[in-house]
Amino acid sequence: MAEYWQNIAQGKNCIREVERWDIHKFYEASEIVPGKTNSKWMGALADYDCFDPLFFNISPVEAESIDPQQRLFLQNCWHAIEDAGYNPRELSDSLCGVFVGCGAGDYQQFSISQQLSAQGFTGNSASILAARIAYFLNLQGPCLSIDTACSSSLVAIANACDSLQVGSSDLALAGGVYIMSGPSMHIKTAQSGMLSQDGRCFTFDQRANGFVPGEAVGVVLLKRLADAVEAQDNIYGVVEGWGMNQDGKSNGITAPNARAQTKLITSVYEKFSIDPAQIQLIEAHGTGTKLGDPIEVDALKDAFNNKLKNQNQNQNQNQGQDQNTQYCAIGSVKSNIGHCVSAAGVAGVIKVALALKHQQLPPTINFENLNEHIRLENSPFYISEQLKPWSIAQGQTRRAAVSSFGFSGTNAHLVIREWHTNEYVTSNATYSSSYSAAGQSQTTIDNKASEAEHYLIVLSARTNKQLLQQVNNLGDFINAESSPVNMAALSYTLQVGRAAMQYRWATLVANQQQLITNLKYFTKQQATKIDPLEQQRTNYFYWANIEEPEYLQEQNDWLHDSFLLAPKDTLLELARNWCTGKNVDWSIIQQTTPLRRLHLPHYPFDKQRYWAESDDNPLLQTMQIGREQVGNNWIHPLLHENISDLQRQCYRTVFSGNELFLRDHQIQLAKADTQLKPILPGVAYLEMIRAAIENAANNLYQNKQFQLTQVAWVRPLVVDVNRSIEIVLLPQSELIIDVEVYAYVDDELQKNLLLMQCRVAFNEENNQESDSQLIDWQGIENSLSQAVDAQLFQANEIYAYFQTMGLHYGDSHQAIQQLIVSQQQLVARLEVPGSLAQEVAEYQWHPGMLDSVLQTTVGFLMQQSQAENYPHLPFSLEKLSVYRTCRGAMFVRVKQHDIHKNETQAQPVKVKKYDLELFDADGQRCIKIEGFSTRLLSPQQSPSIEFDDTHYQQIIERVINHKISVEDAVELG
Repeated sequence: MAEYWQNIAQGKNCIREVERWDIHKFYEASEIVPGKTNSKWMGALADYDCFDPLFFNISPVEAESIDPQQRLFLQNCWHAIEDAGYNPRELSDSLCGVFVGCGAGDYQQFSISQQLSAQGFTGNSASILAARIAYFLNLQGPCLSIDTACSSSLVAIANACDSLQVGSSDLALAGGVYIMSGPSMHIKTAQSGMLSQDGRCFTFDQRANGFVPGEAVGVVLLKRLADAVEAQDNIYGVVEGWGMNQDGKSNGITAPNARAQTKLITSVYEKFSIDPAQIQLIEAHGTGTKLGDPIEVDALKDAFNNKLKNQNQNQNQNQGQDQNTQYCAIGSVKSNIGHCVSAAGVAGVIKVALALKHQQLPPTINFENLNEHIRLENSPFYISEQLKPWSIAQGQTRRAAVSSFGFSGTNAHLVIREWHTNEYVTSNATYSSSYSAAGQSQTTIDNKASEAEHYLIVLSARTNKQLLQQVNNLGDFINAESSPVNMAALSYTLQVGRAAMQYRWATLVANQQQLITNLKYFTKQQATKIDPLEQQRTNYFYWANIEEPEYLQEQNDWLHDSFLLAPKDTLLELARNWCTGKNVDWSIIQQTTPLRRLHLPHYPFDKQRYWAESDDNPLLQTMQIGREQVGNNWIHPLLHENISDLQRQCYRTVFSGNELFLRDHQIQLAKADTQLKPILPGVAYLEMIRAAIENAANNLYQNKQFQLTQVAWVRPLVVDVNRSIEIVLLPQSELIIDVEVYAYVDDELQKNLLLMQCRVAFNEENNQESDSQLIDWQGIENSLSQAVDAQLFQANEIYAYFQTMGLHYGDSHQAIQQLIVSQQQLVARLEVPGSLAQEVAEYQWHPGMLDSVLQTTVGFLMQQSQAENYPHLPFSLEKLSVYRTCRGAMFVRVKQHDIHKNETQAQPVKVKKYDLELFDADGQRCIKIEGFSTRLLSPQQSPSIEFDDTHYQQIIERVINHKISVEDAVELG
């Protein structure tokens, strides 16, 4: 939500050209053509295709058949409960209702076979969308999926309020979700004349010409105010009034009805005794249509003026604002993110809640001149054009209203006011996870002047990877806070407001700085090696992986009695018990009323892509980017099209970023930037080149040994949008071919955007050398493991270490099972990941497998406990010799070159150099790699497609021509 607020507050335009499908196949500028759209823009949601199915006990196979709307709403419900400071699992058997605004998605159109499957039956059902979270958490309240088109999510929130009021719910999850899997929404709305051809929502502006489709998912947790106050909940705002009605008969079934809108707003204010003179902000429906916006503004003016006029007649003077004073800002978040259809209402509600929290009036962007059909003079309203403080007179309360109007004619209106902390029930509540030296709690609810000595902080996750992310997220949260964090409330929220999972971490700290230190220390230890349940004596924390948690009940009395004797030791013992799998009833260390719960970082779900592939729908097959851009007859998964002419032998490949080897190969370019960028693995070029030569040579080199020499990776390729690259073959003789790989920019090939180059040589020797290289792999492993300095690292340790370097590998790039390293030698076992079981057969060298081979070199860094803040990227390779294909279990032997140049503790070596050999399960050599060098990516060298450095290219050429060494090149570059 912090990023959402920043985008709104800074007036950011989040609309982009469509990248999810090939929009140009469906786009026709200006004229409305059947089957086409005249708008190529959308407000796209990040990670729309990602899900963590195992967290919700859903199989990966079923996950692929589930509409992403179901998946995203499910995850966001969990986050909404956590954000409120509650353990989602403790809502089991409660009267918690679920109300979601949603519509039929277009995901099922991808695959007829999935539509007709059992998983597709439930995976694409709107009723199941609401039911999934109720089923997972065993919620017993009403569960409704609501479709009133554009007003769906605000209608859902209004229904949730009704349910709380009548008592059918004690708690309610309410919101909406909207995801566009394909171009159908663009096409249908364009045919109806609803879309902006400019790619902007010009809300209230003279240029208004339609909306831009957008995506969103949002969930709010609602409670009766009295219950929330009693529980000391952290409240964003108070819903003061709500209502719904229908347009009835208007100028057309999709046309808005101003009179109905006026009636609705007036009725809400009358029913809940709301004074419109005390409303300072309207989050309007504001779709940016030339006639729709004026109708909405007229309805608001009528409702406000009628109510204010009646008030003035009933009292000598108006206690609020003068009705002719422009005191109420109006705006719409659609100008930032587009029209999110069934999630539009909740997007507006969350915007208002955040504005109340920050006490700022956010701007509406894309506004220059007022729509000629709108008159704001002599009205309460003005357009909010810039961010400004939300100032109010003394004694007033900040208050806002949200409107949503569905094209079905169903309208909703909601009024939300700010919450003052002094409205909480006065209490002397304390919390005993913090103790003074005398063993008595000194922390009050607000903890304004805590004298506490120790705080027990606990974190857990389903996997070690997610636990490490939890630790990092908590550290980032604390560092981002402008004022000190309430440590007692932090401790309390993490104990009672989070579910205890398999991987657990606990620490006992005296203050915020010690917590930050321990978080960093644990991250560092995870990057090397940590023994489960080994107490870190100086840092007071435990870490463990447990299978089945037990319930710590029989020790409750002992724990309670022990607090007065030795609180620090008792809390350490409690931490140890919790980490070994005993689920603690935290109420045993809670006295009277609990502390107020904090809004803390949410659970970091594992982001794995689950997306159905089109199987038999001709229209939707053209939506897939990459393979479908060049037809279904590609040459190879990495080689899409032969574009050779009389002047050159040339191939083209188009990457979208959705390919498995890109989704699972992402780099964090800077520590301050948590966003990951998909980088094309350097080894992908090698398979691409092999496939290109195989296609061009037509078995000419069938019985000759294949060698790659003078390989230089000039620049990394970030594939965050569609990227086209070109592979050029330049024969030098009958047995030697030079290869160059370039990137496209704006559909024109720029020679200065060289990505990679190498030389391919074919030897007459065939594969005799490999046949004599049978090895006893088990013997090599045993021999190396007996060395005095030998260290064994398992997969989880290895890939956790990569994350600390900013390298995030998905399942398809996690083939290393274990490695043993000693001095300058290393051996590793590799197995084909489950996600590659079928795909690997299409390659000789799958990028995920060959990349995993090169990953093994990290063992030398881990052995030296050498922390790297930035990744090492492939730089050059002297020679790669191929003897046979290896697709099953693999074994790798690595030798590190002894490079000491400029090596100091303060400045680590920028270049690493290795020799690697790859063997199959029978001990036969498959590939030999000599002189593989990597360079350290510094903060000033972030990969970019725009990178262009003539000096750097000259250095590369000097390396290739053996004029300087790789080490010297890195120093020069």
